[in-house]
Amino acid sequence: MKKKGYLYSAQQLEEVDECPYCRSKKREIAHANVGDWSFGIIENLWTYWSCLSCASLYLSPRPKFEYIDKAYIGYFDSNVNPDIIIWSRRLLKYIYNYLSKKLFYLSKLYLLAPLINFSPKYIGEFPISNRIVDYISNSGVKKIKFLDIGCGGGRVLDYATNELRWESLGIDLSPESVTLCRNLGLHAIESNYSYVNDHPLTYDVIHASHILEHLYDPINFLNSISNNLRHGGYFIISMPNSTSYMRYFFAECWRGLEAPRHIAIPSIKYIKKTLLKLGFEVIDFSYKKQQTAMESMRIQRRSSKSTFLDYLKINNIKDLVFSCDEVDIITLLCIKK
Repeated sequence: MKKKGYLYSAQQLEEVDECPYCRSKKREIAHANVGDWSFGIIENLWTYWSCLSCASLYLSPRPKFEYIDKAYIGYFDSNVNPDIIIWSRRLLKYIYNYLSKKLFYLSKLYLLAPLINFSPKYIGEFPISNRIVDYISNSGVKKIKFLDIGCGGGRVLDYATNELRWESLGIDLSPESVTLCRNLGLHAIESNYSYVNDHPLTYDVIHASHILEHLYDPINFLNSISNNLRHGGYFIISMPNSTSYMRYFFAECWRGLEAPRHIAIPSIKYIKKTLLKLGFEVIDFSYKKQQTAMESMRIQRRSSKSTFLDYLKINNIKDLVFSCDEVDIITLLCIKK
């Protein structure tokens, strides 16, 4: 029997009457009755609003800040044997590198999709794009100091520390995440992004993968990065795109929603514009592939696991997946001027 999730009471929720990004009050309902179909931690159904000024999506009502931790119960498992994680990641890397050399991009994506989706969560996503690493490596900085905000299971932190040989630190609010990283021999501490305010002009590279959409005040976060990153430093940021075609195609089943943890999701046009205003040069490294397609199919079935049937169904929508202009996941390399 499936274990029931946590149910927020009305007293634990708050209404939001303006966009967390541009502060506009002009809005319309984008998606109603959205469940926590990604992890099944929360029982409530949620409503996402579309900002008519900047096209961002945001949750209202949403959990009050002091109760949002309920939505992360069991999000990470710190009890996994670190040796299993290390060897699993090495195997995944070997397979990925082999396919990269042997196959065309489209075939590679189809073969990697089930590999990623059927892998245990602790293995993590692929690390920083080689194109981004090459760009930073050619910058002339001899000893790079790297900060991973929201280090999660430590996949990127592991890559930066042990493969790139960067002087690296990971921060995360989750004690389970920090414990897992430390068990892997990585340097990680329990903290939020205010850490950068206490360590100004310390880091050459700051990485924040899928953090912005979890924040109550995302613009304050971006200001903190802009004010404290070293001059000429690099800010790598990724997040779902509110104007992704996959969002319109899958509607409330789009994997990018992840209610209620995804508090506010920006559009690619707005986030680029904002970063330029903050003094960054912005280079777009977003892939045209639509990463959430397979997981969105799983959500449509209200299943906890992807199947090879989901994998095969990608073929039925491949024309939509690969031809649309609006990327699914935004990946930006921002250079502090």
